[in-house]
Amino acid sequence: GDILTFSGTYYYKTDLAIAIVLGVIFFRYYLFNSDSRNLKKIAFLFIFLFIPYLIIKANSRMFIIVYGITLIFICGEYLKNKRFNNLTKSQKKYKFSLGVRTLIVASVVVLVSSILLVYNNTTASQNALNIDFENIFSEKNTQGRSEIWPAAIKGFSESPFLNKLFGSYLNADYDIISKFYNDATDAHNNLIKITLNFGIIGLMLFIVFMFRVIYLLNASYKRHKNETDIIFILNTILLLFIFFNLPG
Repeated sequence: GDILTFSGTYYYKTDLAIAIVLGVIFFRYYLFNSDSRNLKKIAFLFIFLFIPYLIIKANSRMFIIVYGITLIFICGEYLKNKRFNNLTKSQKKYKFSLGVRTLIVASVVVLVSSILLVYNNTTASQNALNIDFENIFSEKNTQGRSEIWPAAIKGFSESPFLNKLFGSYLNADYDIISKFYNDATDAHNNLIKITLNFGIIGLMLFIVFMFRVIYLLNASYKRHKNETDIIFILNTILLLFIFFNLPG
């Protein structure tokens, strides 16, 4: 709308936030596997300083949470790394303390980022996004989503039975939601969007697919539990899977 936020070369600020948090998932490779200290430092600065700065500039509040969950996963992954398990007791102690320090840094970064985001909102001009502290789940804070979802559910409940079962048509959510909420252009929720477009059957198939992914990942973890490189790839797939579902 009329709100001014930083989106870089992206059309939407959310697209920027998606890209930079995905960058964390891939750049962590250099934290784990690079023999170059300079690359490790660059990756560290990118993940712990540059990314939260861009999230604050873009004012993508939800992605502070997604970013924080990603950092917790990375710290846990570091401590469970096979190379870590094969070290001597003194080396393990050092690596563990390094992992704990990294987790502390990550926590501080997320906390400071959140505080700066709130500060940025409370001191911003009227043309910037800000946070409504009186009603956390307000239309303002959720950028209309808290009004879109009830409209989508109402549209689904009033749909014919066959439409509920098999869905209406591709991007039906645009038309269904707009009947009850004029400003909506999208369901802004994967599960609601699939239900409106492909019905309960489509939603069930999607959920089955999601569980199938988890099942295959779990089987792969068991099969390759002693292969560090493959575990790293499986962790990347798991992180992408979590990333897809959280903002979705």
